[in-house]
Amino acid sequence: MPHYSKLLLAFLLLIIVAPSPTKAQEHPPQLLYRKDDLLYLADAATGETSSLPNVKANGFSRWFWSPNGRYLLGLLRERGYSALRVYDIEQEQYLNDAYIEAPAYALNSATWSPDSQMISYSINNQFYGELWLLELNTGERSLLYRSPKSDIGSAVYGQWWSPSGSQLLFEDSQQIIGGSINNLRLINRFGGEAIYLHGEYYAFYDPVWSSDGNWILLTLYDTYFAGYGFKSSERGDVYVYNAKEAKSYRVTYTPYIPENQLSWSPDNREIQFTSQNRVYTVALENILNDASLEIPMRSEYFSQTFPFAHYEFPTPSPDRSLFLYLDKRFNIFVTDTNFCCPRRIDRVAILADLIGWRP
Repeated sequence: MPHYSKLLLAFLLLIIVAPSPTKAQEHPPQLLYRKDDLLYLADAATGETSSLPNVKANGFSRWFWSPNGRYLLGLLRERGYSALRVYDIEQEQYLNDAYIEAPAYALNSATWSPDSQMISYSINNQFYGELWLLELNTGERSLLYRSPKSDIGSAVYGQWWSPSGSQLLFEDSQQIIGGSINNLRLINRFGGEAIYLHGEYYAFYDPVWSSDGNWILLTLYDTYFAGYGFKSSERGDVYVYNAKEAKSYRVTYTPYIPENQLSWSPDNREIQFTSQNRVYTVALENILNDASLEIPMRSEYFSQTFPFAHYEFPTPSPDRSLFLYLDKRFNIFVTDTNFCCPRRIDRVAILADLIGWRP
């Protein structure tokens, strides 16, 4: 075979076997945490840890894994300014093109797109908030939404990408005397009008997309301030939204009983949530068709208990081979799926210092 043919064949093989930057990289279970202004990457199987080079992570910084596990998005805060930066785990350095700087606390939130190639982020000033997109490879920035101007305050907060990356849910807040009206809106990734879904006094949102991107599941934690604390209003509970029609369907009518751990079935035909130590499963067809609003629910008690103190249910590793949890002293432990022989990794100062599993 001629020499140039061998080179061509080698090049083609390199293209075929080279990992895609949008896909998760193969690696043993690893977890990330912050300690003493450094970020530590730990091998969960062996317990070995090493600090990431060229990174300073003070207590005001927040870090988020990209879906493909290659990058870290950092929201950094120093005196007088805030910044958004992206760290490449493989190259052990920051990306030069992915850098945003703003006045202190103006950069409020940021979220990865599902393909790890784009970042949505919000910048807020005294009168209005803005939702921006950042292209990771080019550093190109584009303004997607600006909230209505308000003399007493307006802002844009959390963002939630649809599974395909074509749409974004986000929250904007309009200050009023005594509080704020928090609105949930939906916008196309390529721009256009932001569709209003819901807005209430002090509302809090944590939506869950269906895998097909057609439905949105959320609990409306509507609250109001009374006396010396927040009280639940009668507008709470679980809702399902049609993402195409912006139409809502109320699932539960228990305003003073919290529902948690909302999720979709793999085929998107059922929703599931927990309430008062029970798991509830509701068919989407019943939600859409039951005009009486009395939704039949199938429930069962939690069947699994955990033999140790923890703040939340143990978090499984991406390959489901290990569990991660914190004890009451914020010690990080990893255990197998049988909860046998927990291995202590390290200790963090606060819960937010545990960034979590590498995808």
